[in-house]
Amino acid sequence: MQAWSTDARLNLCAIGQLASPFHATWVAAALVAHVQKLFTSDVPLDPKHSLGTLKQLVMQQSKEFFPTIPRVIGSSSSQAATEVDNRCRLDISDHAGASWTLVHQPQSTVRQLIEAECDLLHLPIFDVQVCDWEGQALSHEARLKDHQAVVMMRPGFQAPAIDHPMPEVPFQPEDLLPCPTDVQPLHASAPAGVVDTQVDSDADMMPSESHPDDARATAIAPHAIEQNLTADDSVLALFHLTPASLLEMIPSMANDAAICMNLRALKISWRCRVELLSRQEHVWADDELLWHLQASVMHANKYAVVLDPLLATSWISAGSVDLIEVWLSSVEFPSDRIVSAVLHQGHWTPVLWIVTADRLEVHTHEHDDMDINFLNGLHGLWCQVLAVPSFTVSCLRRAFGVNLCGAAAVSFLIAKLNDA
Repeated sequence: MQAWSTDARLNLCAIGQLASPFHATWVAAALVAHVQKLFTSDVPLDPKHSLGTLKQLVMQQSKEFFPTIPRVIGSSSSQAATEVDNRCRLDISDHAGASWTLVHQPQSTVRQLIEAECDLLHLPIFDVQVCDWEGQALSHEARLKDHQAVVMMRPGFQAPAIDHPMPEVPFQPEDLLPCPTDVQPLHASAPAGVVDTQVDSDADMMPSESHPDDARATAIAPHAIEQNLTADDSVLALFHLTPASLLEMIPSMANDAAICMNLRALKISWRCRVELLSRQEHVWADDELLWHLQASVMHANKYAVVLDPLLATSWISAGSVDLIEVWLSSVEFPSDRIVSAVLHQGHWTPVLWIVTADRLEVHTHEHDDMDINFLNGLHGLWCQVLAVPSFTVSCLRRAFGVNLCGAAAVSFLIAKLNDA
């Protein structure tokens, strides 16, 4: 301490400040940037970027440790109840059709609302405008409490036309599952046989004639599909996000098979889906990855059970033996192979579990700088459920496709199920 300064009080204050991870990151980043400017030709490190990266890491770790935090309904303190009552509510809509309710303080202004929106969507502050219901732009100094509802305008955005929705997907997820003739219980020593596919082309998706000698079920015809309610309005807010913002989103916590099935029951129109795909670019959502996994298994030489990527991702932080056993008991056609993909730090990792007599074989595919140890807890849960003493991990490393993890995951699983 004396090597820093002769003032002991100043030294104690410095140690106390550096004990904070955020302040230590700020000081270290500033020091690194100063050294880079003096002695290297590298682009100096931005302390704000380092601080933002740390905040994102802390937020992600907090979600992993506390996946479901209940909303506070009330407070025992009278002062806290008074503060809640003093907050104001504002109904906000945009020209895309999305609407939400904002809870704010009485002194909040329009400028603060615009700054928060621009910081969330990474937009210039002059690209967002707040108007009243008559279309008159509000002053930045106007108080939000003086208005019950406002409209937020974002220039250059065109909402997808959904007045005439296109037909929905002509088959449901269960139609992608092959139907073998002999249903065998899950057993480590019983390998799965070759299963014929049900949908090989667009022509195969049409209603087919039933043959008396064919004991297998045929694919459901498009007109026999139950038309569920579409949810186009619920995804309109995603059109405002960039691919980088989509990667920072935390997926829904659905560690229960029933909850996951309820989420999968929601559908959107073809027109809305195509518009969303064009905006998300290389980013893969969990439902898109699930569709490709089901289609890949349907055409594979070796049958495998598809585990919903949303379930697998949720089980990383909130999985249990009971939850996996409930899901396993609901599998209609078991197999000694289970395929899925897990989302970790905005990146999809493919996983193939193969059950043998004495161990659980795990096959995955990742690039060089990605750590796969976060999957070990899930492998251990599978060992308990399947009653095998240990697991072995085989990871094929790749030096390409860092930003194309979704396509790489599907390609790897296709190769594994076809012995390529």
